[in-house]
Amino acid sequence: MTDQQPEEDAESTRPARWGATGRSGGPMPAVPSRIVVMSRFGILLSIVGVAVSSFGLLVYCLVVMARSIIDAFTETSFDLDGARHFAVELIELTDFFLLGMVLYVVSIGMYQLFVDPDLPVAGWMRVSSLDDLKTQILNVIVVLLVVTFLASAITWSGGRDVIYFGAAVSAVILAVSVYTFVHRGNH
Repeated sequence: MTDQQPEEDAESTRPARWGATGRSGGPMPAVPSRIVVMSRFGILLSIVGVAVSSFGLLVYCLVVMARSIIDAFTETSFDLDGARHFAVELIELTDFFLLGMVLYVVSIGMYQLFVDPDLPVAGWMRVSSLDDLKTQILNVIVVLLVVTFLASAITWSGGRDVIYFGAAVSAVILAVSVYTFVHRGNH
Protein backbone atom coordinates (compact mmCIF):
# COMPACT_ATOMS: atom_id res chain seq x y z
CA MET A 1 0.00 0.00 0.00
CA THR A 2 1.30 3.47 -0.91
CA ASP A 3 0.71 6.88 0.62
CA GLN A 4 -0.27 8.37 -2.73
CA GLN A 5 -3.91 8.86 -3.58
CA PRO A 6 -5.21 7.62 -6.90
CA GLU A 7 -5.31 10.34 -9.55
CA GLU A 8 -9.14 10.57 -9.49
CA ASP A 9 -9.21 11.22 -5.75
CA ALA A 10 -6.52 13.89 -6.01
CA GLU A 11 -8.56 15.56 -8.75
CA SER A 12 -11.72 15.58 -6.64
CA THR A 13 -9.97 17.24 -3.69
CA ARG A 14 -8.73 20.18 -5.74
CA PRO A 15 -10.75 23.38 -5.40
CA ALA A 16 -13.16 24.12 -8.21
CA ARG A 17 -11.88 26.50 -10.85
CA TRP A 18 -14.35 29.21 -11.80
CA GLY A 19 -13.90 32.09 -14.20
CA ALA A 20 -15.77 35.40 -14.20
CA THR A 21 -18.61 33.79 -16.13
CA GLY A 22 -18.68 30.62 -14.06
CA ARG A 23 -16.62 28.66 -16.56
CA SER A 24 -13.22 27.15 -15.99
CA GLY A 25 -10.62 29.78 -15.50
CA GLY A 26 -8.33 30.50 -12.60
CA PRO A 27 -8.63 29.32 -9.02
CA MET A 28 -11.00 31.30 -6.80
CA PRO A 29 -11.89 30.84 -3.15
CA ALA A 30 -14.86 28.50 -2.91
CA VAL A 31 -17.76 30.26 -1.16
CA PRO A 32 -17.22 34.00 -1.85
CA SER A 33 -16.34 33.45 -5.50
CA ARG A 34 -19.36 31.25 -6.08
CA ILE A 35 -21.56 33.92 -4.55
CA VAL A 36 -20.05 36.51 -6.89
CA VAL A 37 -20.42 34.22 -9.89
CA MET A 38 -24.00 33.32 -9.01
CA SER A 39 -24.93 36.95 -8.31
CA ARG A 40 -24.78 37.61 -12.03
CA PHE A 41 -28.12 35.81 -12.19
CA GLY A 42 -29.52 38.68 -10.09
CA ILE A 43 -29.19 40.74 -13.25
CA LEU A 44 -32.04 38.59 -14.57
CA LEU A 45 -34.39 40.93 -12.72
CA SER A 46 -33.30 43.87 -14.84
CA ILE A 47 -33.26 41.75 -18.00
CA VAL A 48 -36.84 40.64 -17.35
CA GLY A 49 -37.81 44.23 -16.53
CA VAL A 50 -36.39 45.55 -19.81
CA ALA A 51 -37.96 42.68 -21.81
CA VAL A 52 -41.38 43.24 -20.21
CA SER A 53 -41.05 46.98 -20.90
CA SER A 54 -40.27 46.19 -24.53
CA PHE A 55 -43.25 43.92 -25.02
CA GLY A 56 -45.52 46.28 -23.10
CA LEU A 57 -44.54 49.22 -25.30
CA LEU A 58 -44.88 47.18 -28.50
CA VAL A 59 -48.36 45.93 -27.58
CA TYR A 60 -49.45 49.42 -26.50
CA CYS A 61 -48.20 50.89 -29.80
CA LEU A 62 -50.00 48.18 -31.73
CA VAL A 63 -53.28 49.10 -30.00
CA VAL A 64 -52.70 52.81 -30.62
CA MET A 65 -51.89 52.11 -34.27
CA ALA A 66 -55.07 50.09 -34.70
CA ARG A 67 -57.11 52.92 -33.17
CA SER A 68 -55.34 55.48 -35.38
CA ILE A 69 -56.14 53.48 -38.51
CA ILE A 70 -59.77 53.07 -37.48
CA ASP A 71 -60.05 56.79 -36.65
CA ALA A 72 -58.39 57.77 -39.93
CA PHE A 73 -61.04 55.96 -41.91
CA THR A 74 -64.05 56.81 -39.74
CA GLU A 75 -63.49 60.22 -38.15
CA THR A 76 -61.03 62.10 -40.36
CA SER A 77 -61.76 63.94 -43.55
CA PHE A 78 -60.23 62.52 -46.69
CA ASP A 79 -58.05 65.44 -47.70
CA LEU A 80 -54.42 66.51 -47.62
CA ASP A 81 -54.57 67.67 -43.99
CA GLY A 82 -56.14 64.37 -42.92
CA ALA A 83 -53.47 62.42 -44.80
CA ARG A 84 -50.71 64.57 -43.28
CA HIS A 85 -52.09 64.05 -39.76
CA PHE A 86 -52.37 60.29 -40.34
CA ALA A 87 -48.83 60.10 -41.74
CA VAL A 88 -47.41 61.96 -38.74
CA GLU A 89 -49.21 59.63 -36.34
CA LEU A 90 -47.81 56.60 -38.15
CA ILE A 91 -44.28 58.04 -38.18
CA GLU A 92 -44.45 58.85 -34.48
CA LEU A 93 -45.75 55.36 -33.74
CA THR A 94 -42.87 53.94 -35.78
CA ASP A 95 -40.57 55.88 -33.46
CA PHE A 96 -42.13 54.16 -30.45
CA PHE A 97 -42.00 50.75 -32.15
CA LEU A 98 -38.28 51.35 -32.69
CA LEU A 99 -37.89 52.21 -29.03
CA GLY A 100 -39.65 48.97 -28.08
CA MET A 101 -37.28 47.07 -30.35
CA VAL A 102 -34.29 48.83 -28.77
CA LEU A 103 -35.47 47.70 -25.35
CA TYR A 104 -35.73 44.15 -26.69
CA VAL A 105 -32.21 44.28 -28.17
CA VAL A 106 -30.89 45.66 -24.86
CA SER A 107 -32.52 42.83 -22.90
CA ILE A 108 -31.06 40.21 -25.27
CA GLY A 109 -27.65 41.90 -25.10
CA MET A 110 -27.73 41.99 -21.30
CA TYR A 111 -28.68 38.31 -21.27
CA GLN A 112 -25.71 37.48 -23.51
CA LEU A 113 -23.31 39.51 -21.36
CA PHE A 114 -24.36 38.25 -17.96
CA VAL A 115 -26.04 34.87 -18.39
CA ASP A 116 -25.44 33.02 -21.65
CA PRO A 117 -22.86 34.32 -24.15
CA ASP A 118 -23.73 31.45 -26.52
CA LEU A 119 -27.36 32.50 -26.98
CA PRO A 120 -28.33 31.82 -30.60
CA VAL A 121 -29.15 35.23 -32.08
CA ALA A 122 -28.77 36.95 -35.43
CA GLY A 123 -25.24 38.11 -36.18
CA TRP A 124 -26.09 41.82 -35.81
CA MET A 125 -27.48 41.12 -32.31
CA ARG A 126 -24.33 39.34 -31.14
CA VAL A 127 -22.98 41.15 -28.07
CA SER A 128 -19.62 40.21 -26.60
CA SER A 129 -18.95 43.33 -24.54
CA LEU A 130 -20.69 46.28 -22.98
CA ASP A 131 -19.19 48.41 -25.76
CA ASP A 132 -21.04 46.32 -28.36
CA LEU A 133 -24.30 46.90 -26.52
CA LYS A 134 -23.68 50.64 -26.21
CA THR A 135 -22.88 50.87 -29.92
CA GLN A 136 -26.15 49.13 -30.82
CA ILE A 137 -28.08 51.50 -28.57
CA LEU A 138 -26.37 54.59 -29.99
CA ASN A 139 -27.06 53.48 -33.55
CA VAL A 140 -30.76 53.11 -32.84
CA ILE A 141 -30.85 56.45 -31.00
CA VAL A 142 -29.62 58.08 -34.22
CA VAL A 143 -32.44 56.41 -36.15
CA LEU A 144 -34.98 57.52 -33.52
CA LEU A 145 -33.77 61.11 -33.82
CA VAL A 146 -34.03 61.05 -37.61
CA VAL A 147 -37.57 59.63 -37.46
CA THR A 148 -38.56 62.28 -34.90
CA PHE A 149 -37.18 65.00 -37.15
CA LEU A 150 -39.05 63.55 -40.12
CA ALA A 151 -42.33 63.80 -38.22
CA SER A 152 -41.56 67.45 -37.43
CA ALA A 153 -40.57 68.21 -41.02
CA ILE A 154 -43.84 66.81 -42.35
CA THR A 155 -45.87 69.12 -40.10
CA TRP A 156 -43.58 72.09 -40.71
CA SER A 157 -45.61 75.22 -41.27
CA GLY A 158 -42.87 77.36 -42.76
CA GLY A 159 -41.32 78.98 -39.67
CA ARG A 160 -37.70 78.75 -38.58
CA ASP A 161 -38.44 76.36 -35.72
CA VAL A 162 -37.80 73.28 -37.88
CA ILE A 163 -34.34 74.63 -38.76
CA TYR A 164 -33.41 74.97 -35.09
CA PHE A 165 -34.81 71.55 -34.31
CA GLY A 166 -32.94 70.06 -37.29
CA ALA A 167 -29.72 71.72 -36.14
CA ALA A 168 -30.19 70.31 -32.63
CA VAL A 169 -30.85 66.81 -34.00
CA SER A 170 -27.82 67.13 -36.28
CA ALA A 171 -25.63 68.23 -33.37
CA VAL A 172 -26.66 65.20 -31.32
CA ILE A 173 -26.10 62.84 -34.26
CA LEU A 174 -22.69 64.42 -34.88
CA ALA A 175 -21.77 64.05 -31.20
CA VAL A 176 -22.83 60.39 -31.18
CA SER A 177 -20.90 59.76 -34.40
CA VAL A 178 -17.74 61.40 -33.04
CA TYR A 179 -18.07 59.49 -29.76
CA THR A 180 -18.49 56.20 -31.61
CA PHE A 181 -15.56 56.93 -33.95
CA VAL A 182 -13.23 57.97 -31.12
CA HIS A 183 -14.34 55.11 -28.89
CA ARG A 184 -13.75 52.53 -31.65
CA GLY A 185 -10.32 54.04 -32.26
CA ASN A 186 -9.37 53.58 -28.60
CA HIS A 187 -10.43 49.93 -28.48
